[in-house]
Amino acid sequence: MGWVAPSPEEIRRTVAVTRRIRRVAYCGVLGPVAFVVLLVVLNRVTEGATHVFVSGDPWTHYFWDALFGLFMIGCFLLLVTVTRRCPRCGDGFFVSKGYRRSTANTSTRSGGVNVFAGHCVNCDLPL
Repeated sequence: MGWVAPSPEEIRRTVAVTRRIRRVAYCGVLGPVAFVVLLVVLNRVTEGATHVFVSGDPWTHYFWDALFGLFMIGCFLLLVTVTRRCPRCGDGFFVSKGYRRSTANTSTRSGGVNVFAGHCVNCDLPL
């Protein structure tokens, strides 16, 4: 039996799941970074008013641990997006077909990984 092309509805559903995973991953990675930048700027503007976040109280440890955990979940989900397959061509959605992890001979290496691509890097299916 040969390869059977997926229905448009199946393609839409798979792309929607990939888009959702990637959106949550970006929020998980960029959210804590943006929050820390906001705290630093707010601390500078208010001359130290946000000192309670680094006061050493027990709740601050849980707060920073939760923020770091959110960041790590976002990083993990970005790695999960790399494993997603394109429903149209069957290759990796964000991994080029000729990509190999080996760095022995980088001059002949073709392809790569692009988790920021807005389309399949192999068949150009839009995300």
